[in-house]
Amino acid sequence: MSKIKTLREMVKIQGYNGNWNYDPYMHGLYNGLEFALSIMEKREPQFKDAPEKWLVDIPMEHIIASEASIYGVVDRLEEKSCLQ
Repeated sequence: MSKIKTLREMVKIQGYNGNWNYDPYMHGLYNGLEFALSIMEKREPQFKDAPEKWLVDIPMEHIIASEASIYGVVDRLEEKSCLQ
């Protein structure tokens, strides 16, 4: 796989809900990867704006199990249930 194809795949994965909007670090990681890809493809970057609320800040009791995989917080739910 070429380097640009690898970078495209990384941008795609980092752009999934639950990745880019989990916390400020992950948001910056997405935008940085997008910036690098845009340079390689000689185009304007399509940055993501920060969400109103980071997923990391949503209390676990407000996320039901079926939503956990969507938000990428399954591990946090399992950790919490082990502690109770």
